[in-house]
Amino acid sequence: MDQIRTSQRQDAHRRQIVDRGIVLQGRSGTVSAVEFLRSQDIASEVIERVLGEPERRRAIAS
Repeated sequence: MDQIRTSQRQDAHRRQIVDRGIVLQGRSGTVSAVEFLRSQDIASEVIERVLGEPERRRAIAS
């Protein structure tokens, strides 16, 4: 059970990071967003999908 909770917390945290990257892309451009997401250890495949294919994004968490 604790492993599931830990995984959910990490997933929620990583989702917040990705959401920040998407917002950063709109404000400062794609290069800044890519650099930020890389610095936060977000997988390259995820970065490419969320920044390069906006139609495949999930809704940004509120």
